[in-house]
Amino acid sequence: HLGHPCRLTFRPGRSGQGILFRRSDIPQAPPIPALLARAVQTERRTQLGEADAAFHTVEHVLAAVAGAEIDDLVIEMDAAEPPILDGSARPFLDALQAGGIVEQWGPVRYLHLRESVRVIDGESVYEAHPADALRVDVTIDFPHPLIGRQHGTYAVTPASFAAELAPARTFGFVHEVEALRAKGLIRGASTRNAVVLDADGVVDTELR
Repeated sequence: HLGHPCRLTFRPGRSGQGILFRRSDIPQAPPIPALLARAVQTERRTQLGEADAAFHTVEHVLAAVAGAEIDDLVIEMDAAEPPILDGSARPFLDALQAGGIVEQWGPVRYLHLRESVRVIDGESVYEAHPADALRVDVTIDFPHPLIGRQHGTYAVTPASFAAELAPARTFGFVHEVEALRAKGLIRGASTRNAVVLDADGVVDTELR
């Protein structure tokens, strides 16, 4: 969205530390943990923290971290937003796997949901139910010939995430471009890093 170059580095975290974001270009800024309490409601992106030291559009990075089941990590960036790369979580997952993942001493902390919860945001509905493992059930419905109504169910493990979910790319529509750019968004977006659709089909790229 911001359109600024960024170098992102994954660094080992100490046991029990959790996931921390750190700005290398603002040394005095304290690290921001990837916690719900630090999330800020924003349009079309996930943001952690506020003001100049905030981190924007971190969803693909965090998806890769969660998909690889990494508990302790420092994510260092020299700008406010991670590189978009190809518009998916896969390049981040590839980097984490290449760096190597090791076990550390100490217990893993889990969130156990005790009752079902439901959130409605515009036309989107999210439900979470108690379970012993992560299973995702998703339905989308867009009035477009290549999308329409689609449904998928995924038992999320490191292997299934790498094969089925990590390659999924951001998508958007040509008719949204001007309005989003008028709001200061998608400044770095292109058909190289997003699936863009016009009225008939995909523009200047191929679907995976």
